[in-house]
Amino acid sequence: MVLDESSTKRVVLDESGTKRVKGSIGSIFMHADMVDMCLMALGFVGSVFDGITSRLPMFFTSHVVNAIGSASTRDNDASQHTINKNVVAMLYVAAISWVACFLG
Repeated sequence: MVLDESSTKRVVLDESGTKRVKGSIGSIFMHADMVDMCLMALGFVGSVFDGITSRLPMFFTSHVVNAIGSASTRDNDASQHTINKNVVAMLYVAAISWVACFLG
């Protein structure tokens, strides 16, 4: 392992003689102040919610389709209540997704 004089990066020579630069995850946070860390945390939270909200509409849509499919065996008011409940949940997912797209 050879240290580069101009920076703190570690340069590693592999078997073929090519240089590879090794850095650590700590180098990301070395020059970051509190604002940068807060922005990185908000970006992480936004990307997690963006990933979650891309799968939740399919989950609630399956519940709506199941409620429509079982409408003949159940009371009409109960089916309508189940559909309305799942549609409201899909609206909440859309609102969370709208907020998360600005964070991530």
